[in-house]
Amino acid sequence: MASNQPIKQHDLPATYLRRFVIDSSDKELQSILWCLRKDRNFNIEKKSINSSYFTTENFYTIDGEDPFAIEYFFRDNIEPRYEEVMREVKNERNLSIKCRQNLMIWLHYSKIRNKNQRDKLKENIYVSQMLNLVPKIGLKKSNELSSKPPTAIELLAKELQIKSFAEKNLLNIFDKGLGAKHWSILKAKQGQYFISNENPGFSIEINSSAVDFYSLSESFSTSVNASNFFILSPQYCVQIRPHLQGSPITINLGNQTIEFEECYQALYDLINFCTFQIAKKYLISNNLSILENVKIFFDNEKKR
Repeated sequence: MASNQPIKQHDLPATYLRRFVIDSSDKELQSILWCLRKDRNFNIEKKSINSSYFTTENFYTIDGEDPFAIEYFFRDNIEPRYEEVMREVKNERNLSIKCRQNLMIWLHYSKIRNKNQRDKLKENIYVSQMLNLVPKIGLKKSNELSSKPPTAIELLAKELQIKSFAEKNLLNIFDKGLGAKHWSILKAKQGQYFISNENPGFSIEINSSAVDFYSLSESFSTSVNASNFFILSPQYCVQIRPHLQGSPITINLGNQTIEFEECYQALYDLINFCTFQIAKKYLISNNLSILENVKIFFDNEKKR
C-alpha cells in the first residue's frame, strides 16, 4: 500500500483536535495539545494531534475499488461543515439556516463515527451471542474482543457502523428529536476553558432543584427532559435543552433565535465535570492548569 494513502485515520477528526492546540500561532505548538490520560493513571502529556494516540490504522478502510471512500467522505463532506460552523460561531450572531444544518449533521456524525460507538456495537454483538440471540460468528473466548488480527465480532461491528453512515433515517430521527429543543451557544468567560474528550457530547437531565447524575449519558438524548451539550472548542459549547413551559409548539431549530450566552460558573463546572465522567480514554485542552485542576480534584475524591 502506497505510503501517501490515509491508513492512519482519526475517529475524532484532526480538524476538531486542532481547536484545542496550545498555541495556533506558535510553529512549535500549533499541532500540540495537552492530554490527560485516564488510561494511564491520569498522566498529563503533550500530544501531537497527528500522533498514533489519536489515530487507528484502517479504522474506516473497506474492501473494494476505493478502500478509503469513507475516510474521504468525512474529509470532503463532513469535516468542512465543522469549519463553516466555527466561522459563524466566532461572529457570535444568530446562526444562518445553512450553519444550523451543518451543525446538526456534524453532531450526528461525531457520535456515530466514533470509536466508542464501534466498541458499543462489539459489546452488543458479544452479549447477543452469549444470549443466543444471533448466530455464533467464530467467538471462542471473551478476550478475543481485543485480539489481533480482527475477530469476526470486530469485523461485523465495523460493517454495521459503516452501514449506519448511509442511513438517512437515523439523521432524520436525530434532527427531528433534537431540533424540537431550545438551542443556544454557551461562551466561556475569561479564564474558563471547556475541556473535551475522545467522544465529545453528552446528555443529562437538569431540573430547577437538582441535576440527575444517574441520567448522564455519552449519547445525545431526544427525551423531553434531557439537556444535551457538545463542546465546539475551548471557548464555545452547544447547549440543547427543553423549551421553557408555555413556549409555542411550533418552535424548532429552523425558526428559533440561537442566542450566545455567557456560561455561568456552576454550569461551566458541570459541563467539564460531565465531560470527565463520560471520558474512557482521555481529556484534551489547550490549557495545562485546567487539566491539572481536574487531576487534583479527582485525586482528592479517590482519597475520601
